Amino acid sequence: TPHKLSGFVDAFLDMAAKEPDRTYARYETTTLTFGDLNDRSLRLANWMAARGLVPGDRVAVMMRNSVEQLVTLFALGLLVFIAISIWGHYS
Repeated sequence: TPHKLSGFVDAFLDMAAKEPDRTYARYETTTLTFGDLNDRSLRLANWMAARGLVPGDRVAVMMRNSVEQLVTLFALGLLVFIAISIWGHYS
């Protein structure tokens, strides 16, 4: 069932459609465009949904700051999952 996205996710999807080649973020030596982030997030969101996650599910996320973390958080937002960030101390 389609649902109405709101707020930040809508704004992101709008920008990804209008300016897919615009830089969204840079991390270390990687540049991530709106289009790249959208494509990668959609693939991950579809993968999670195919494994039975549904809107409202809570998903724990424990990742270092990275491009993959952005992709994961956006994927969760696209399908209205609730991301629970777990901050740990890395040594």
